[in-house]
Amino acid sequence: MINCRLLIEKGMAIKEAIVITVSIDHPLEKELSFLYGTIFWEEAKTKEAHIRNVCIFAQGEVDRSPTGTGVSGHLAILSACGQLKPDQQLLVESIIATRFSGQVVGKTRCGPHQAIIPEVEGAAHITGRCQFFFDPEDPLGSGFFLR
Repeated sequence: MINCRLLIEKGMAIKEAIVITVSIDHPLEKELSFLYGTIFWEEAKTKEAHIRNVCIFAQGEVDRSPTGTGVSGHLAILSACGQLKPDQQLLVESIIATRFSGQVVGKTRCGPHQAIIPEVEGAAHITGRCQFFFDPEDPLGSGFFLR
């Protein structure tokens, strides 16, 4: 059984400890200079997958998928360590057995850092539909900002 409460508690504690001790500076996009979440990983539960992970993100949400960012991160780490050949597939399963596959399709740079160009594939399904209606007589129908 998966103890999501404990995963959230530990993931958020790790995130908070890093945020107060490490300066995170994105080399190109200053608005990305923050830590969004943590990812725990372990050996896969199935023979088809290479690893299993769970992402605890934002304010303690648990992702149902392996996450494209998480798969991309694993690809970057394995590639940098020489443990993943170009175009070699990495299959990652989530804690609820959903799967994403990924591969490194190129190398590049991000500012002064070596980087990869990942390609990630998974499944997505429509889970809802929403329609907004605007009353033409509403004086705030086009929206407003309060700052």
